[in-house]
Amino acid sequence: MSTEESACEKHFSDTTIQEKDGRFVVSLPKKESVICKLGGSKATALKRFLGIERRLMANETLRLLYTEFIHEYMLMGHMVETNAYEAKERTYYMPHHAVIKPGSTTTKLRVVFDASCATSTGISLNNALMVGPVV
Repeated sequence: MSTEESACEKHFSDTTIQEKDGRFVVSLPKKESVICKLGGSKATALKRFLGIERRLMANETLRLLYTEFIHEYMLMGHMVETNAYEAKERTYYMPHHAVIKPGSTTTKLRVVFDASCATSTGISLNNALMVGPVV
């Protein structure tokens, strides 16, 4: 394993906890030398969200599926609503978009989160995280 892979593996071992409901939680394996260079992401995420919103307003089926997905994500605790004024100094707003598969019998919509979207400094969240070994 590379040095980064070993450090990522150690981080995983050191920070993984199991919640009372059985879910496992691990903190992000940040590269401290890069995470401090992460720039602003709100403007890009907002621009992308407004694009999604236009699509949702034009397509009732998409709007219903997307709204259902977001609601389920919140119920599962994968995301929480936040107040922009309470956001921390180094907040990363992750852009996302909907992908539709009309012919699918199981999941007609999935939401894709784009952690490779560059911030104002040209660095993305993916750039600021360690990469672990292939498992």
